[in-house]
Amino acid sequence: MQLNNSKAFSLLELLVVVALLGIVSLVAVPNVREWLVKREMEKDMQLIVGMVNEIRSNLGNGIYQMGGIFLNNNNGNGLVVNIRYRGPDKYQQYKTTCNDTASEWDGVDTYSSSSSAELYSTFSNIKMKSANKGMCFDKNFTIDRSGTEEFCHKDKNTSSNCTQGSGNDPYYRINVQRTAAIILERYIYATSAWQKQ
Repeated sequence: MQLNNSKAFSLLELLVVVALLGIVSLVAVPNVREWLVKREMEKDMQLIVGMVNEIRSNLGNGIYQMGGIFLNNNNGNGLVVNIRYRGPDKYQQYKTTCNDTASEWDGVDTYSSSSSAELYSTFSNIKMKSANKGMCFDKNFTIDRSGTEEFCHKDKNTSSNCTQGSGNDPYYRINVQRTAAIILERYIYATSAWQKQ
């Protein structure tokens, strides 16, 4: 006669496994959330870099005489981005101004969390240090309306405008030059320095 030697998990073994899974999830879930926040920020920042590069390309190809990117913090409720262009007539009339005023431009493309263009619908995740920022470039890249702006994730920064956080809070900076060349940098807390992306 043969004995059945099959074994089952004891209640104690099951409790140990459940406890280990709980400990692992306590460590893993926050790290996954941090990773997702950084990915959202990187995606949004790359979109802004792409927009400035598109303005630069359109001016270099002679399609427009002047272009501008205007960023509005929307009281910390996500970023609103306006891309504006001037043709020859508006350029002659307003070439020394860099205002986000519709009458001074020939057209506008607006991107925000409520945009119909899904590609740019993620701007609800970020905000900037300033209330608003405008950067303009003319066809010869002679007008200096460039600038620098800092960005943070709205879930990681509770004030209406960005302030430099601590630890792993993603914090980015764009530096746009007169020629519409753009440099994207991320703040590294460990070294207290900006690192080019």
